[in-house]
Amino acid sequence: MGRLRAAPAGTELIWRPGWQFGDWLALHSDDPSYPGATTGTDLIATAFLAHSTDLVSRTAAILGRAADAAVYRARFNAIREAFNREFVSRTGRVGENTQTAYALAIAFDLLPDSLVPAAAGRLTQDVESRDHHLTTGFLGTPYLLHVLGTTGHMGTAFQLLTQRSYPSWLYPITRGATTMWERWDGIRPDSSFEDPGMNSFNHYAFGAVGDWMYQNIGVSTSTRRRRDIGGPASRHDLGPG
Repeated sequence: MGRLRAAPAGTELIWRPGWQFGDWLALHSDDPSYPGATTGTDLIATAFLAHSTDLVSRTAAILGRAADAAVYRARFNAIREAFNREFVSRTGRVGENTQTAYALAIAFDLLPDSLVPAAAGRLTQDVESRDHHLTTGFLGTPYLLHVLGTTGHMGTAFQLLTQRSYPSWLYPITRGATTMWERWDGIRPDSSFEDPGMNSFNHYAFGAVGDWMYQNIGVSTSTRRRRDIGGPASRHDLGPG
């Protein structure tokens, strides 16, 4: 706990680290009109700092350590306020307006309740404007469908899941894949390959979508309700802890 309390976010509670992986392998582009789905590393680091703090607070409460739970709950609220001050507009725009920015902000309960519908609407609009294609990397992907589904956009979530053209979960199948790839474009639509130095064709990260599938496909409403009530998830029940 002490190590988390001493995290290098400074007095403003915004973690501005040196180089880091960030939303690794998010969609990139050579199109000068679209610079790619780059989410600021300070936004990502601060979001995960808040989420880690929230988890520590909830864990402490479960363990009966009320004083620690209160300390970390207060710290989470302070980081949440800092996140909103630094990265969130009054109209619900989050950071660089990427799918990952919205997914993390909503999944980690970082937005005021009044802004969640607007932020979720912006996320959905981005997905739909790309003809139901995703742009997330390793950090945004696990939360994307959870956020869409729990904010009332389940249809959009399923359209994303079943998309078969690049970039999508099912695109690799159209190129003969039988396992999840490391990159969205391990084999590009023109049949060329990504850098062989880092182009695994058996890599878990984007397979995190399985968590959403297990929870939402073939699960009855009553079963899902029991899970939501009895499970340890946050009030939004947004997927991976």
